[in-house]
Parts: sequence; structure tokens; C-alpha cells
Amino acid sequence: MSGFLCARGIEPAPDKRDVDAFVYDWDDAFVAEALRHGLGAVAVADHHDGAFLPDVIAAAKRLGPVFGPPR
Repeated sequence: MSGFLCARGIEPAPDKRDVDAFVYDWDDAFVAEALRHGLGAVAVADHHDGAFLPDVIAAAKRLGPVFGPPR
């Protein structure tokens, strides 16, 4: 069985037609979980995670109270 590790655990590999929706859901879950724990920043330390970085930034803009450089 192949799958992806996400905030909800191991998710089965999505059908290729559903990849965009899967990434959108993953990013929202990632940012929501970070906010739930009171985090104001996260580190991206793996090249696989780096591929999601633009989508994580977009999710942070949608879900986060403030997005931008530290003051």
C-alpha cells in the first residue's frame, strides 16, 4: 500500500485527477494544525515538503490571522 503522511496520519495515494484537491486539503490541515498549536512559523526541511511550499503559503494567507515578515 502506498500513501502520503499528512496531519491526519497516512492517507492513501490519491487518484491523479484528485491530486490538486488533495494538496489543497493537506495544506489547509497543515496550517490549521500549526495555528491550533499556537505556532507562528514552521520550517520546511525536506525537498518533498518544499514542493508544497507555495500551496502552504497560500493556505496561510487564507487561514492565518497575519501573514508576512516578523515585526
